[in-house]
Amino acid sequence: MSTALQGNVVAITGKLSIGTRDMIADLVRAHGGVMARSMSKHVTHLVTSDPTASSTKLVQAKKLGVFVVGESFLTSLPPLMSSDASSPPSKKPKVSEFHGHVYFIYGDLSIDHDEVVAFIQAKGGVFSPTLTDAVTHGVFEDLSANSPAHTLARERRISMVDESYITRRMHADMFGSDTEDKAFSPVPKTVMADGDAVAVSGNSSNYEVRFRGGVYYCTCMGWKMQNKAVDVRSCKHLRQVLGDEFDRWRTKEDAKRGGAARKITIQPKQNAPKLLLAQKWQGQDVVGWWISEKFDGVRGYWTGADFVSRVGNVFGAPDFFKQNLPTNHHLDGELFLGRRMFEQTVGIVKSHNASDKWKRLKFMVFDIPTLQGHDFEARQAFVKSLVADCPYVEVVTQTRCTSEAMMLKTLADVQALGAEGLMLRQPRSHYVGSRSSSLLKVKTFLDDEAIVVGYENGKGKYAGVVGSLKVRNRANKAFSVGAGMTDVMRADPPKVGTIVTYRYQETTQAGIPRFPTFVGIAIDKEWPQS
Repeated sequence: MSTALQGNVVAITGKLSIGTRDMIADLVRAHGGVMARSMSKHVTHLVTSDPTASSTKLVQAKKLGVFVVGESFLTSLPPLMSSDASSPPSKKPKVSEFHGHVYFIYGDLSIDHDEVVAFIQAKGGVFSPTLTDAVTHGVFEDLSANSPAHTLARERRISMVDESYITRRMHADMFGSDTEDKAFSPVPKTVMADGDAVAVSGNSSNYEVRFRGGVYYCTCMGWKMQNKAVDVRSCKHLRQVLGDEFDRWRTKEDAKRGGAARKITIQPKQNAPKLLLAQKWQGQDVVGWWISEKFDGVRGYWTGADFVSRVGNVFGAPDFFKQNLPTNHHLDGELFLGRRMFEQTVGIVKSHNASDKWKRLKFMVFDIPTLQGHDFEARQAFVKSLVADCPYVEVVTQTRCTSEAMMLKTLADVQALGAEGLMLRQPRSHYVGSRSSSLLKVKTFLDDEAIVVGYENGKGKYAGVVGSLKVRNRANKAFSVGAGMTDVMRADPPKVGTIVTYRYQETTQAGIPRFPTFVGIAIDKEWPQS
């Protein structure tokens, strides 16, 4: 199967000379794309016999940021591999069952929504935040419900599956990749996320099967009294919950590796922390305020046990990185790799197997939200003593502002070194979990987020790869961003539906950003589902 159309959703309008709708749909799917039944905002390409026409449908498609293309878009696709019997037999590459399908998620799943979306996209699928005509599969919390979404999905004959459809495949994918024998890795009868517990009734008492840090436990005495490593213990309750086949494989594989526990990467989403957020500096007097560098990293909030993003996603920080961090206080800061290294920082913090790379990061602490009743200066003095023995933590340096000219010179100096800008903190201010005028950000450039809706083909030196991303920002303005993208990213661009950060100087009268520059993927931001 070709991947020339992977990540693209194609629709057609009018009669085409290259074949029937079914023939075109087969061609699109054979190249890894998704065929939409009708025009919608999730379509990336609309194929028509005359793309220069001015019909209502074509005009509307262009307003939605859809590429309106001619039949050559399909006829110029690379030829598919021949299945001629005279060719020597070769092993066909395994194609993911998600490949070429569009998934919609409905309800409150027990595992992180973002993890599910990332898994679907990594397996070649497309995620749709709404139940459009392009959707082929719906993942529902409760298949038996009768909500409008359930009714519409049944009317459209969409494949409806429950959460276990995803969790079993996620678990098998992550659990099996750790084993020496990848040819056989059974899936447990009951899939458990880290921290889950399942109640089991016994002859004389009730017990719990628990899953913690990649290890299965049971509260029964039969499990507790075994003279074995906890990884390889078993009991009838574990076999009842996990299934005989999986339990035999689990204990055999753990024993083969000396009882080393596997680390499962599905992490439950926590409540989003209430963060102090900055307003923009608009020329007000800030003499006497505190100046610090604005770091181009990933916002990180230490809960006393984990680092979480601004929307509550848990970052998989290794134990050495969390060494000596306080368990009785929360810290607000930035996970920072270096100036002009935002994309690399994102790559480390969102990965579940980048332990060594975390050694390159620093947690730059801004504040200590749990020290209530104390002003900013007192909190700064306290947090410096609190994290003095933490090897990967640094308290952000604060400098008193003596004049506006001094502040602007500091801004120019740090931006010349590649910094993003400055933060200004009001003296004697308190930490509030909302946007506040006590914290101001100062930047020469503005930045914002947008969602990827398609791609523009590259020309010249970028022929054959993506020239720019077609995006739509929160103000619903459509435009393209190409500057700032690396060659690697042009060859493997962010998928449609990905939230990205861009930087710009100003907007036109129509509200379109001028000179937008790609910054990176915004892993700690959410997009309203509408």
